[in-house]
Amino acid sequence: MSEDTPEPVTSGGPSIGPAFLLIIGAALASAFVAVWGVQVIGQQREKVLSARVDSLRTVLDQARHGAVRGGEAPGNDAIGPDELDALRRAGLADPAREIAADLVRHPELIPIPAVEGGTMGFRPEEDIRLLGGHWVFARFEDGHIGGSGVFEYEVRNGRIRWKRLASAAE
Repeated sequence: MSEDTPEPVTSGGPSIGPAFLLIIGAALASAFVAVWGVQVIGQQREKVLSARVDSLRTVLDQARHGAVRGGEAPGNDAIGPDELDALRRAGLADPAREIAADLVRHPELIPIPAVEGGTMGFRPEEDIRLLGGHWVFARFEDGHIGGSGVFEYEVRNGRIRWKRLASAAE
């Protein structure tokens, strides 16, 4: 060969074999399945949360229109006998009255500030309604402005814990 003629170039690097391609394919398939699984789980969680929100909206609408109320004391007609028994076993002798009285002691659950020197609070005998599923619909006011909300309660050893789920000014 002369000095002017270039030498042929040969690939000296590793060749891509079938095992390497199989590993890459498996990794891509695993990534696809993982992404798809996360999407499916997210969609299922969204459906569950959406159903809960719809349920609470229905309960709130019924309560606002007076469809969920029974008796002269805080309503408990939406709570079945099994649920009442469970509340009694959890330490409440008179669940409807005790839950309403306890809610009155928690004005911090009300998200709307009082105006004109009023004090925001719940009005137990008039507008607290026990609903199924450990929920309470309650109206609140300060003498000038008011609102309503749905609150979730949990009873353990006679103690009631509260969580505000939804509320609106009226």
